[in-house]
Amino acid sequence: LAPPGNGPAGPLSDDQAPGIAGLFIEPLKISLASPQPVNLTAHLIDDQAIWAAEAAFSGPGGQSITALFLSQNRSSGTSRDGFYAAQVLLPVNTSGQWRLQNMTLVDRDGNRRILSGTEIESLGLPTAITVS
Repeated sequence: LAPPGNGPAGPLSDDQAPGIAGLFIEPLKISLASPQPVNLTAHLIDDQAIWAAEAAFSGPGGQSITALFLSQNRSSGTSRDGFYAAQVLLPVNTSGQWRLQNMTLVDRDGNRRILSGTEIESLGLPTAITVS
């Protein structure tokens, strides 16, 4: 993830990476009998402006899937403190847990922060989707 056209650094340039204030996963459990999309909402904050974020999940059989939270998918708030929506459809016939491996947060100036699933879980945020 890299925003287009990073400008030159100036005396007031943004050098702080974004942060996460919340993560919502709905539903946390889905049935193999009736697969459905999983809705993700990330509450992202930055001192200037969020550009995008990516959540990478790994499945029980080693599969991977990513969810992109793009600036144009902000559902509420501002570019400095907003809620961003994404959706994933997990592969069918795969039961078990899909675990969040990491989240990459990027602001418009290209500052990035990569948070592990363990770091996100330590914030009290959900990091697993169960398929049964």
